[in-house]
Amino acid sequence: MKFNLDIDSQSLNVNHRCVSEICDFSNKLYPDMIATTSDNTSEIEHKGVYFLRQTDVEEYLQKYSPIQLRQSKSTDTHPAYPTLNFGVSKGLSFDRVLIYPTKPILDWIIRGIELKPTSKCKLYVAITRARYSVAILYDYNDNVNICGITKYK
Repeated sequence: MKFNLDIDSQSLNVNHRCVSEICDFSNKLYPDMIATTSDNTSEIEHKGVYFLRQTDVEEYLQKYSPIQLRQSKSTDTHPAYPTLNFGVSKGLSFDRVLIYPTKPILDWIIRGIELKPTSKCKLYVAITRARYSVAILYDYNDNVNICGITKYK
């Protein structure tokens, strides 16, 4: 049996959930694919992608109420706030997410070391659950500057 399918590469590349800063960051995972653009033009305080230090997690959770996302249950999160694994979050939307990255994820963000395909897919899902902001737990120093990521403090 043969199927004649047309792929709509234009509308599939418009993200209706995430603000443009999040789309720009998620596009870095798949640089060889057509970039996704955002039609979420919400004007809201605190939007984009952020590095968050461990010492600021409690304050951030209280102030912004993000869902905590992690690769697996072996990663500890703040017990008083909702947590999901990356894969379980697929298809869901949240205003804000806090990602607890694995070492390979941080290596990709900081050093550009390629992620394994499964990890890359799961991270893409985690990043694109957020409408307005993605915080990534990382105890950065002041010398670290990554294009597309703002330091929370």
